[in-house]
Amino acid sequence: MKPIYVSMLLIATLSTACLANAKPLIANDTDSGRSIELQVGQKLVLSLGSNPTTGYSWVFDGKNTNIIAQEGKPVYTPDKKAQGMVGSGGVERWTFRAKKTGTETLRLDYRRPWEQGVAPASHVEFPVTVK
Repeated sequence: MKPIYVSMLLIATLSTACLANAKPLIANDTDSGRSIELQVGQKLVLSLGSNPTTGYSWVFDGKNTNIIAQEGKPVYTPDKKAQGMVGSGGVERWTFRAKKTGTETLRLDYRRPWEQGVAPASHVEFPVTVK
């Protein structure tokens, strides 16, 4: 390989590694509607209030996932002061990663997953731009 190509390959590899290790952006349900800007490879962590004892949970339909994709399954953490108490709430954490440049809206609904044709109790939407 010619030296110029090796240098370009090294720069591209380092740039990708730096972006993939960029600090995750964290948002919560009160941030719904806020525009989010990410770099390719950067993570977005959504911390959403939840109470699964009521049957409700956050549901991501997976639509519009060309730009940003879910990573792993959501993780539920009960509120510390309410651990062991029946009917108490907590936080669901959802992780997404920016896949490629573009714009799309990320939406999650708070509903009972088995209920069909019923409007969600709540929802969050985040217009996401990946650069």
